[in-house]
Amino acid sequence: MPDLTAERLAQLCFDTGIVSTQDLDKVWGEAGRHDVSYEQFSSVLLRKELLTNWQLERIASGIRDGYFYGDYKILYLVGAGTFSRVYRAVDHLSGDNAVRAVKVLRLRYSDDISATEQFLREARLVMPLRHPNIVPVQHVDSQRGRYYMVMDFVEGQNLRDFVKLRKHMELGEALKIITDITSGL
Repeated sequence: MPDLTAERLAQLCFDTGIVSTQDLDKVWGEAGRHDVSYEQFSSVLLRKELLTNWQLERIASGIRDGYFYGDYKILYLVGAGTFSRVYRAVDHLSGDNAVRAVKVLRLRYSDDISATEQFLREARLVMPLRHPNIVPVQHVDSQRGRYYMVMDFVEGQNLRDFVKLRKHMELGEALKIITDITSGL
């Protein structure tokens, strides 16, 4: 990584709020000394799951924000669309570390009233809905001008990627998927 030392990485992790001083002390304790290499130190952070590769790459490239939205600590990027990005996150303040998806309106649309209203309308429409085929939205907010919504995190791929990979589906399987979609609608 570009001229980063273990000490500097520790300071950046602390400054961004990703890693607490108590956790950093544990990492230094495991490393055995403060003059370890950046690679050794980052390896311990990753192994102890105090940092993800996504977070490490961002910190190393000089990005200092975008690690938190409200109570949610961003772990990594899951997917991106035209208007927003979806991240895997954990609720780091509740203590239960519940995994959530945080959908964030892209920065380039934060001054676009139409795009912002569409994003907020989507969230408001989905929030009251409860159905097994609809991902619930728990929370909508903004932080430093960036709008985001917090949803349950659903493991797996989206329908577009599923269909791309399959290229061909049997009629029964396609009808089952269509039935699930229309049931949610």
